[in-house]
Amino acid sequence: MTVPTITPYSGVVPNRATQSPEDFTNAAITWTDYQAVTLVPNINTTVGAINTTAGEINGDKLAAAASASSAAASAASAASSASFKGDWSALAGSLALPSSVRHNGAFWQLLTPLADVTASEPTPGNADWAFVSGVRWNDLITANTVVPANSQNNVQAIGADVDITLPAFTVNDFLVLHCTANSDSLCRILNPSYTIRGAAGNATAGNDLTLRAGDTVHLVYVAENILEIVNG
Repeated sequence: MTVPTITPYSGVVPNRATQSPEDFTNAAITWTDYQAVTLVPNINTTVGAINTTAGEINGDKLAAAASASSAAASAASAASSASFKGDWSALAGSLALPSSVRHNGAFWQLLTPLADVTASEPTPGNADWAFVSGVRWNDLITANTVVPANSQNNVQAIGADVDITLPAFTVNDFLVLHCTANSDSLCRILNPSYTIRGAAGNATAGNDLTLRAGDTVHLVYVAENILEIVNG
């Protein structure tokens, strides 16, 4: 948008020191009329145009940033597709960069050359791999175990309760646990040291969380020894 110019004053500027009272009065009236009729509306129009232009510039900036982000994501996706090696479970031997694989419903990009690909399973806690897209649920858990931070886990408790030991957390880490619908026993989250805050109240250290068939809990580590239930 073009910013309009302000119409300049073309009359005589009032000056009490050099003009007669009559000339000063006439000049003052003309100057006042110019301010009220021309100058102020011009300024308002110009300021409005500047604000509109600033909004357009900001919109273009946001659009450009979004476009750049999309382009980067597309480039990463294209690079990952170009180096796709298939299902991780079907691979053996060494694996070099760049390589990507599919595992547990997700696509993973290799970050570190591997001498034995079978010894490095793509998971959220494995620094050899970066999650690209898909679902990041870990393999089905059917026995007592420690789960990694920043992971999503299905727990199946059939015939006996399954105990989940919490990992060490840093602030903003998360953990999702789902007790499968076909479970006939309890999925228990052992809690020796955390305060777990939820809508229904708080569970203090020593009070375990119990999930029944179909239950899901999403935990976020918000401060030292404090977990918060986001949903579930």
